[in-house]
Amino acid sequence: NYDYIRSLLQPAFDFQNKYNVPMACWEFGMEIHGAAGERPIRQSRLDCLDYKLQLMDEQGNYSWVYWIYTKWEPDGCPEAVLEEDGSPTQIIDVLRNHLPS
Repeated sequence: NYDYIRSLLQPAFDFQNKYNVPMACWEFGMEIHGAAGERPIRQSRLDCLDYKLQLMDEQGNYSWVYWIYTKWEPDGCPEAVLEEDGSPTQIIDVLRNHLPS
């Protein structure tokens, strides 16, 4: 729900605009793979991450961190951005689309 996502971020955008300060955002993602570490990653989760980054891109002056860069294993780290063999998940493409030029 795009309106809901925007409403979650709006207080940070309002603060940034009111005080003319840059924004740093940590832990703004979601359980990208779901609690059970489902593979492949559902497109709706990737779309949600992409939309959050898009909203932040519209704000201009901000920094972000995508926290977990470990490899996925069936019994651990379901949020990983690397697969068990070290290859990147689809998350990498979403993140690359929002890197500064």
